[in-house]
Amino acid sequence: LFAQTLLRHQTAAFDLRVSKGVYQRGYEALRVSAIVDGPEEVTAPWLWSWKSPFKHHWQKKTLHTHVTSVVGQGKQIVLGGHNISLKLPPAGVGVKGLLFSDPCFTSRGGFHCPNGERMQILDRLTKLLNLLLGSDEFHFWVILGDNFYDMHGDV
Repeated sequence: LFAQTLLRHQTAAFDLRVSKGVYQRGYEALRVSAIVDGPEEVTAPWLWSWKSPFKHHWQKKTLHTHVTSVVGQGKQIVLGGHNISLKLPPAGVGVKGLLFSDPCFTSRGGFHCPNGERMQILDRLTKLLNLLLGSDEFHFWVILGDNFYDMHGDV
């Protein structure tokens, strides 16, 4: 649906998160967030609505976030030097997506993950998502639960 570049830009200096805007913002609203190590700046076609270090966990990381509108065929932006496509399906039509929960692929995040490397979870999830995101028929993916069990921001 929105983050077609998330896993394709593994060399990016930031983690990209794109989610649906909610409440009274209207159907066309998307929240675009970038997470970086330290106070590093992420260039964007807008002024970030919020830019601050995390307060409880991941305190060495900074969150940049902004709500933007996407209408029609979508919007192309450059974020941190990377071309990003933001798209929404027409309102009221069906969508296809993938929901999964509690992916564990490494013990670096502070949680013991005994089978992540043996079962190649990161490699397989990355290949699956890149395959799905390469199709215009696929609209979204969601991680539920403990996102990578990352207590320290090291994953």
